[in-house]
Amino acid sequence: MSERYRKELKYVITVEEYLQFRPWLDALLRADINGINGGYTVRSLYFDSLYDNDYYDNSDGVLNKCKIRLRTYEENYDKIRLECKAKEGSDGIKYSVWISEHEARLIAAGDYSPLQKRKDRICQTIYLRMNKGGYQARTVVEYDRIAYSYPASDVRITFDRRVRGTLTGNGFFERFPGFIPLLDYHHGVFEIKYNDFLPFQIKELTKKLDRLPQANSKYRQARELL
Repeated sequence: MSERYRKELKYVITVEEYLQFRPWLDALLRADINGINGGYTVRSLYFDSLYDNDYYDNSDGVLNKCKIRLRTYEENYDKIRLECKAKEGSDGIKYSVWISEHEARLIAAGDYSPLQKRKDRICQTIYLRMNKGGYQARTVVEYDRIAYSYPASDVRITFDRRVRGTLTGNGFFERFPGFIPLLDYHHGVFEIKYNDFLPFQIKELTKKLDRLPQANSKYRQARELL
């Protein structure tokens, strides 16, 4: 598993702006092989400590922060990822493992024993953090994503729209968990991730955006629904 930190640039843009960029993206980049024309639905269940340390680290702008979540695509519960995403400023690294639906249901209910039984370093690290911090499920976040990739510097570009979240950590396995919009229908989150450098063609795209990147945490927005 790579331990490389990746750069992240996030922009909140209108759907109209994305549609203006889309012909350029379609011509230069490769659409994600998952989903239809690179598009698919992402659902995540976020956890936080007993005292919401991860939320406050995010909202207070702490340089080093972490998020733990379960993630599935197109509501396919046969394949669920357990992820721990750490950030240092604008640099991020994501550790993840595939787990079964049975394991995911136990973890969502606050039983971390499936992680304790696994011997790989990722599961052991996440288990220690969740067990020590008394982590609990906090919110479900879902959005519709269109994704692209570019080989130089392993660039990945995504546009997430119809971003929605729940008031509680219940409902990850439900068809309709009772979502509330986190962004209005006319806006979405445009994100660029890359390794060592931003290729010239992608840098030109950031100039077209004509704004500075900004922090945008879907988890924080969902928690602030209350």
